[in-house]
Amino acid sequence: MSAKEDLQWRIRTRIANGCSTRIWEDQRIPNQSQGKPITAKPADCQVHKVADLIEDYRWNRNLIFKTFNEKDPENILKIPISITGREDNTFWMRNQNGEYTVQSGYKSIMAKKEQEGSERMQGAETSCNQRLILTRNITTWWTALSEAKHRVQGMEHIALTTYILWQIWKCRNNREFNNKVQEPMQVINKAWNAWMEFNNGVKEARKCSISKTTVPPQMNGQEVRQNLENRPRGMHIRIATSWNKETKFIGYGIIAANSRGQDVIGWKMRERASESQLQQRAEGVKWALIKAAEQRWRLVCIEVPGKDLLQQIQGSKTANMWIATLINDIRELSTMFYKCSFCLEKYNRNDLSCLFSAQALSNYHDLEWVNPNLLY
Repeated sequence: MSAKEDLQWRIRTRIANGCSTRIWEDQRIPNQSQGKPITAKPADCQVHKVADLIEDYRWNRNLIFKTFNEKDPENILKIPISITGREDNTFWMRNQNGEYTVQSGYKSIMAKKEQEGSERMQGAETSCNQRLILTRNITTWWTALSEAKHRVQGMEHIALTTYILWQIWKCRNNREFNNKVQEPMQVINKAWNAWMEFNNGVKEARKCSISKTTVPPQMNGQEVRQNLENRPRGMHIRIATSWNKETKFIGYGIIAANSRGQDVIGWKMRERASESQLQQRAEGVKWALIKAAEQRWRLVCIEVPGKDLLQQIQGSKTANMWIATLINDIRELSTMFYKCSFCLEKYNRNDLSCLFSAQALSNYHDLEWVNPNLLY
């Protein structure tokens, strides 16, 4: 396979507003090998662009299930769409950030060659003697490895073994694809040095962690009140998710509290679940920002469920290509407020947002709750 063919095969369209992407011709479905619907295009088809399948910034589920069959509806409903009106664009599936590089293209082609070579080897006939020898060697190696767990420093020996195997595999690839041959002792020494460097780093990190760990003092009632008084102004929004494996729906519970920590308003929402928990959480943050914008709040703080998602929103970590559309929406929505900040959630399983997310699974429409005892 040439670099051009591999590039075309691994490219997918990232849906934003869906106006420029063709339903039946363009590669846009990540979970399918060719990126196109399995369903044959009907002769009297009335939908041609992806935008035809979107209604009020959500997938039109009834139309999708009516138009497609087999696995297409499930895979389409897992694709995030933009609410900010951006144009569709493309991404490269073999790189975490969706961008094509020469290195990622080279790795993709090499992986393809390795797969083809492995398939050829599997298809070749192996003699009975070779199979017997291979089985005995694997059994002996596995027995020795299992017994190592119970020896002194046995786990360290197992870790060193993995480093050696990894270096042998890299050496094999170098010989196979680059015609470079290394001495066996050189490979072992490289594995040993890498393992020692890692092992020393872990021990040093543990020393630093133990020396810096302190027991947090308990707060009395007065200190708790002072913390509430010092809480930043504006609305603080908490988000929780619940997933029903049978119905494949995700429930969102969104609660907004004032600067004194009093829950003021909340929402229960139900959406089709995606395979990625990270994507589900990002969807929750997006809907929290939409609800806050509808309330015309000027100061908001969003408690983000998960450190990984928080880092991607704040830009300290490269956005995952599968949720890049959602991350861009979240950043753009945050500019609609006078001040919008993000912080890591303080998870509490008894929180009202968790209750709302569980109740949302049985709802067919979005529900809003307002605390009748508070005015804000």
